[in-house]
Formats: sequence, structure tokens, C-alpha cells
Amino acid sequence: WTLGGQTVTGLQQRGFESVKRVAHRGKGVHWYNNTGTLSREIAQFQPDLLIVLLGGNDAGQATEAEYARALQGFVATAKNGGVKRIIWFGPPRSDGPLAHKQPARQQIADWQRHYLGELGVEWTDSMDLTQDLPTRDGVHYSQPEYSVWSARALEVLDNVVPA
Repeated sequence: WTLGGQTVTGLQQRGFESVKRVAHRGKGVHWYNNTGTLSREIAQFQPDLLIVLLGGNDAGQATEAEYARALQGFVATAKNGGVKRIIWFGPPRSDGPLAHKQPARQQIADWQRHYLGELGVEWTDSMDLTQDLPTRDGVHYSQPEYSVWSARALEVLDNVVPA
């Protein structure tokens, strides 16, 4: 019922037959790189298109240079595994009791926009997609809000990915 699950269902309803979701709560770009999870999943599934919903857990975890290298490594791993196109949704905003995390999340979004763009990745700002959605704890959403966020993400995908 979270963003990833609802987005996968939406893609399948749009005619994408071969969709696989890989989700690990609380993890970020460094974790996917350092554990080999990304390379294993790509080798197993061999996708042409990779849709990434990642970034909130990266906030405050690295310097700009470290994060740029991590993004470069992530993208290189995907492309070396045969991925031809990457569409990335950045971190959502934070509010309420965790509003203090917003500047770090915004910084990650800014770095993603810059570095992923240079790497040929199509990037979408999830802060725009979640701007009016209340969180349940400052960073996570309830099922109705994930539904709205997913619908908005799917609208973006409808405009850039032919079924």
C-alpha cells in the first residue's frame, strides 16, 4: 500500500507486463551500491528501464562529493547491467515533527537534480508531487496520501514512458 507497491500496480494496469519492485526500508543510494543489491537485482531481472524512488534516507548522510560519487556509481552499475533508461523520483518533503529534516532533504534533491541530469537520468522532484500531502509522522505517508503521490508519479510516467 506504499508508494512502490501502488506504482507497480499502476504500471501493470497500464500494460507493463514485466515489472519488479525492489524495496528496502530505510536504505539509500550508498546501501544499494555497497551491498551489491543493485547489481544483483539488475543481473537477475535485466531491465531496460529502471524507475527509482529514492533519496529521503540519503539526507544528511554524505558530503556533496561523496553523494555525487554514489550517484555516479549507482547509475554506472545500472547502465553496465544493460539498463538503457533511468527515471528517478527524488525525496519527498518532510513536515510537522520532522520539519527540521527538510533542508537536508532539499539538499539531496538539489544534488540529485544536478548530478543525475549530468548522467542522463530523467529526474522528477517528489517534493512537488507531495507538497500538499500531510505526513503521518513528518516523513511517511498514510495509504491515501501514498495513493495520491503514486497517481501523480504515474501521470509523470504516462508522459514519458510509452506502454
